[in-house]
Amino acid sequence: MSLTVWQEHRFWLQILYEHALFVYENLSPGETEAVTQACAFMHEFCELLSELSGMDPHAPVNAPTNVRFAQRAYATACRYCQFEEGLQKRRINNEVVLSLSPSYFNGTLLEAKEYIRLLSYYVKGMQPPHLPLLSLLNTWLIDQLGHSILLINMLDPLETIVATRSERFRNLFRSLLSQAQSMVMFPYSESEIYPRLALLGHETADVVKRFYRYVETVTRLYRKRQVLNKTTLRFLEHHFSETDYFLIKLRYYFPEIQLLPDGGRLYQPEEEEGGPRPGGR
Repeated sequence: MSLTVWQEHRFWLQILYEHALFVYENLSPGETEAVTQACAFMHEFCELLSELSGMDPHAPVNAPTNVRFAQRAYATACRYCQFEEGLQKRRINNEVVLSLSPSYFNGTLLEAKEYIRLLSYYVKGMQPPHLPLLSLLNTWLIDQLGHSILLINMLDPLETIVATRSERFRNLFRSLLSQAQSMVMFPYSESEIYPRLALLGHETADVVKRFYRYVETVTRLYRKRQVLNKTTLRFLEHHFSETDYFLIKLRYYFPEIQLLPDGGRLYQPEEEEGGPRPGGR
């Protein structure tokens, strides 16, 4: 399974919309300028998604409509990346009241920059090359590790059983990421270390799928009000589409890897009942 240009746009614009939403939700109301900027980006990503929904999902990458759309998406994604970089720097220096840590932005910025990489080809009507396998593993293992840490941090202190299970996944992702980062340092090509790299890829897919099922379990507990926490349902569900995307990309290198039965959650953002709306708190 591979994604069309249209599907890539829909996935990435949805992800960046949610990243802007999470920034919005975690900013102090007193940070009026940053709140306004986050709202503006939410609007822009929604507008792009709305425009995308009216485009031909099967049009080739060099179709004039696709090139023009990529140009607009590229400009917005670049500005959003700069916005997050600014917030990260201000958070490091304790210059902003924001309930997201500097390390949180490492993952979201890596993802934004991957979309920008794709867009740098789309604006020329070209199909981008696949990320090298080690780059793919490093990018998305950072994401998976971040999600496991966020899952632990969102829990009420009394939820010790859920926290302990989440910690096991955190430790597994740390081990897998450490392996991938070490392999980047080897003075050999990916083809020269392929047997060991292939094992890492398959082990990663296995842990990723098990963690996906675990997050589904926590999400069900959330819906039933059976887990005490300090997050939102959307924050939990954000994990699913990113995991589906990661597995789809892994299959380019390992076609034998099976996708999750309910994979492919590439959807357009909808407002949560009672949740924030673009344009105001």
